[in-house]
Formats: sequence, structure tokens, C-alpha cells
Amino acid sequence: ATAWLRGRGREVDEVVVYAARPRSAFGEEVREAPEPSVLAFGSPRAVAHAARALDLASRSALRERPAAAIGSPTEAALEAHGFACRDRADPPGLEGLLEVVRDLLQRHPSR
Repeated sequence: ATAWLRGRGREVDEVVVYAARPRSAFGEEVREAPEPSVLAFGSPRAVAHAARALDLASRSALRERPAAAIGSPTEAALEAHGFACRDRADPPGLEGLLEVVRDLLQRHPSR
């Protein structure tokens, strides 16, 4: 996924949200990260952990950024956690998620 985006001239900061449990460094990474153009999520659990990290890093305003969901359960989590501009892959899966990210980048140019 990242190679596809980089191959199209996009800068990608790849951050692992959780493995078996949340990473302790994630909060600091969220605090220090540049402003994203699009947020992409592969699971409802990733949304929950990211939302908590945004709150702890005083970056809740990033919930206004376009957010891509890999499928319906993840989109529902985005809604539940207050992400305003969201779209989901259809059909669900990585290829669909990449298409959603591409579409969101076109509709919402980098700020």
C-alpha cells in the first residue's frame, strides 16, 4: 500500500497503531506527526486506539481530516469515535482501501 502511494508521488508516514496490544510509543508519535492529508484504518480496534491517542496528544481536531475505512465495521467505528469525513472500501479489503485513499486525496487536496 505504501509503495503504491509513494509511487504516485505521495509522502507516507507509516505508523503501527497496535500489535497484540497498543504500542507505548504511539502517543508520542501522534503528538509529533505532521498534519496528515488522509487517515486510513484497517480495523475498528485501530480506530479506537488512534482516537484515544489523538485525545491524549491534544490533536482531536484531526478527526476532521478525511478518513478511509477498510470496511463497514471500521467505518462504524470512525462514526462512533467522531471522525467527520469518512468513506469505506467497497468491496472491503486492501485494494478497496487504496481506492478510497486515492479518491479522498483527490477530493481533499493536501492542506
